Amino acid sequence: MVIAGIDIGAHSLRLVLPHEGLVFEEPALGAFNDKNEILAIGHKALELKGKNEKIKVLAPIHEGTVDLPVLEAILDELCYEFKLFRMFQKTILLVSYPTVLSDDMIERLKDAFMTLGANAIYFDQEIWISAVGSGLDLFLPVSSCVLNVGFSNCDIALFHQGSMEARWSSRLHNGEKAAELVSRWLERKENMEVSPSTIDLLVQKLGTVKLTQQPKAIKIRGIDLNSQALRELVVNENDMAAILAPLARELGQWVSRFLDSLDEQHRKDIKDRGIIASGGTMKIKGLAEALQTLADCPVYVTDAPDHTAAKGLEALMSTL
Repeated sequence: MVIAGIDIGAHSLRLVLPHEGLVFEEPALGAFNDKNEILAIGHKALELKGKNEKIKVLAPIHEGTVDLPVLEAILDELCYEFKLFRMFQKTILLVSYPTVLSDDMIERLKDAFMTLGANAIYFDQEIWISAVGSGLDLFLPVSSCVLNVGFSNCDIALFHQGSMEARWSSRLHNGEKAAELVSRWLERKENMEVSPSTIDLLVQKLGTVKLTQQPKAIKIRGIDLNSQALRELVVNENDMAAILAPLARELGQWVSRFLDSLDEQHRKDIKDRGIIASGGTMKIKGLAEALQTLADCPVYVTDAPDHTAAKGLEALMSTL
């Protein structure tokens, strides 16, 4: 029997196998030729970007929209590369997906996997899988709260005795928002345009909402919007702290409103026990502390916030 877990994200695509753990973690990208045939996925697709005008490198999830045929082709190629469908063996798939995917899209993906040869498929939203991956006991008689801030989605949910009692989703407080803030700052303040990969580098390497006396810095290259010439710019952590401050403030206010919407007992449980936070955006330095102050509630980040859903898939696979 073949068992595999797939974590679908707007930024990254991950594959988890029993006893092996995370075996694939690469950009959620696909390279297609002029006949719309897929040539490569992940890093290999990214390497093909700009190499040939007949090759398109596409992201299936972008700015809250989903290109389902592209996503299906990428998942098909992932399954083929790792030989998840084999003759005379059953295949069971567990799939974590962001809330940007609708119920109709999930049904189409299920049909696609069944056509490829899957015998059983279990889809669940990333917030559920992240809750499992965080190690929380969701069946306790007291309430638990999980916040997942990914690249394209932001979800917060209240769990009580094995059920999800409340959940809010937002497309305004996530990694795409962080990238948008950085891009806007570069255009308005520095009159400069850079590639998405450079913006991603700035968020990954310098992402913080805390000022520091000895800020780290990196040199980037971009296009001057006036002269259209290539030029360099040094960006440091204090620049990023000022840029990303609105993200922390708005996210903190959103979390606070969610807590205020709960009944008194649930709210008391969460104030006592805190919020467990996961998702790649939570790797931004100082974000958890800022949320804790703004929402007036303890916030604890999982050990590897960008891998929490993958851990959840691995934990669930061990129960099959």
